[in-house]
Amino acid sequence: MLKLFLNVLLLYSCSFTADAQTSANFLIEDSYTCKDVPNQKINLTIKPKTFSRPQIIDVTLVTPIPLGNQLKFTVIIDLQNKHSARGWQHLVTVDDDLCRARQLYMGPLAYDMETALGVLPRGVCPIPQYVAKVDLENKFSVKNWQHLFTIEDDFCRAMQIYFGRLAYDMETAMGILPRGVCPIPKGNYHAAAENNDVIYTFLGSKCCKGEPNQKINLTIKLKTFSHPQIVDITLITPIPLGNHLKILADIYLENKFITKSWEHLITVEDDFCRIRQLYMGHLAYDMETAMGVIPRGVCSIPKTQIAAYFVLEDSYPCNDVPNRKVNFTIIPKTFSRPQVIDLTVVTPIPLGNQLKFIMNIDLENNIGVKTWQRLVQLEDDFCRAMQLYVGTFLYEVETAMGIQPRGVCPIPKGNYHAVNYTADFSLLKVHEAFPFGKLRTTIKYLEKSSKDIISCIVIIVINKH
Repeated sequence: MLKLFLNVLLLYSCSFTADAQTSANFLIEDSYTCKDVPNQKINLTIKPKTFSRPQIIDVTLVTPIPLGNQLKFTVIIDLQNKHSARGWQHLVTVDDDLCRARQLYMGPLAYDMETALGVLPRGVCPIPQYVAKVDLENKFSVKNWQHLFTIEDDFCRAMQIYFGRLAYDMETAMGILPRGVCPIPKGNYHAAAENNDVIYTFLGSKCCKGEPNQKINLTIKLKTFSHPQIVDITLITPIPLGNHLKILADIYLENKFITKSWEHLITVEDDFCRIRQLYMGHLAYDMETAMGVIPRGVCSIPKTQIAAYFVLEDSYPCNDVPNRKVNFTIIPKTFSRPQVIDLTVVTPIPLGNQLKFIMNIDLENNIGVKTWQRLVQLEDDFCRAMQLYVGTFLYEVETAMGIQPRGVCPIPKGNYHAVNYTADFSLLKVHEAFPFGKLRTTIKYLEKSSKDIISCIVIIVINKH
């Protein structure tokens, strides 16, 4: 067989100079099968696509048997001689076992070609038989697809040899157990993307226009557009989410080739808990964990607890920000609802959009070693953050402190106090989707120009009935 291999591979037009006799100067001019071997069991074809260095070629290898040391590798290399009547002058003959010859004479060239052909692991010998039909899109000729090779084998053997761990991981994601089982039991199986290697990127999200009065609100705000992708997710539900609900998902593919913008691919409809397990799996569980839905994978998902249940337990300045330009203190006076607190703000500068508002909210986690579990991180311009996340609660506090007009931003510099203020935490916008338990909220003001943290406070809140 491999007499064919290098008769084909080295029937090239090669130009040599006196000082450069290495194969780095080779260019494949043509290749063809040997005329004296008509019925070849193994077929190797090489088609040059370009005729400059580095050269692009198409290589196809079709073998119904493994290629190993049961074969001899024979190479005959001749030099074109225009001064001889024969036309070709013999240079060298190589005859060796196939695996040894590949290693000694071809080396990385053979390994790179095999890798490009999908022969794995790299440098394996014997080379396994190929048994699938694969076509390559060919943009260099009128024909759209160029046949590469055909593979045919028993199902279980093919799964093991050609798909391997990819098949096992897909089966595991679809809930087919034990891992690698064959035959695969009958049934309907589905898998959702579960790792960061999958090349999916959210480009946007929006509410359905045809459903204006939604009882449950889910928002996804995109922060990055590369992998792995960072998103902000908020779920607000006044009812538990379980199998009293159906999930209906329609998936469409953007189609730029016809007038219709979106082409329907698939519709999925199933019970809520089952669809989370089958189609979303770990992605859903990780999202829920990040949102503070505990325990992991619970279904039904409990309804969210509004901030009306909040009781402030403690507050203190951040230890890692000793030199604070702006000082903000909260002292709880009572520990029941409605809660009475004292507030003081001392600022020598106006508080406006020259500042970044940064807020991290963590949930106390008594299940694992980690003490605090991050729920959410918010970062925005100061005035916008006050409006979006603090809202009416801030306006009421400002009024109690004598800051006028109501909702003004930037807040003028000065010393502000509110004594025996009755706090209505239900007016807070940001806390509408947090579970019961102890929450640690860290609020920082970052000066954009200097990148300095000029204020930092930690607030401990209990969320309970």
